[in-house]
Amino acid sequence: MSIKTATLRMPQRRAYVSNTITRSAVQPRAKAPASKKSLALVLSIALLFILIAVGTWVSIQVYTTSKEVSKLNRKYNSLAAENQMLTAELTQLTDSQKLEEIGKKLGLHPPRKNQVIYLR
Repeated sequence: MSIKTATLRMPQRRAYVSNTITRSAVQPRAKAPASKKSLALVLSIALLFILIAVGTWVSIQVYTTSKEVSKLNRKYNSLAAENQMLTAELTQLTDSQKLEEIGKKLGLHPPRKNQVIYLR
C-alpha cells in the first residue's frame, strides 16, 4: 500500500460500529424540535388559560368588593342622618327652659337649700 492510496482511503472510512444505525439513516433530532414546539404551544395555551382565569377572578373580586363598599356607604349615610336627628333631639330634651316647663306642669319646684346635699 502506497502513501497515495492510504491518503485517499482515509476520508472514506466509516465508524467502527458494526451493528448500529448511523445518524444519516435515522434523524432523531428532527422530531425533538417538533415536540419542543408542541410542548411550548401547550404551555402557552395553559398559561393563557391561567391568565384569563386569574383576570376573571380578580374582576369578580373587584365587583363584589365595590358592591360591598357601596352598601356600607349607604349604611354609613343612614347612620349619620340618624345620629344628627338624635343629637338634635337630645339638645332639645336637655334644654334647661324646656325642663323647667315640664317640671312646672308636673307640679315640681326647685329644691330648697336644706334639700340639696353635695357629695365629694
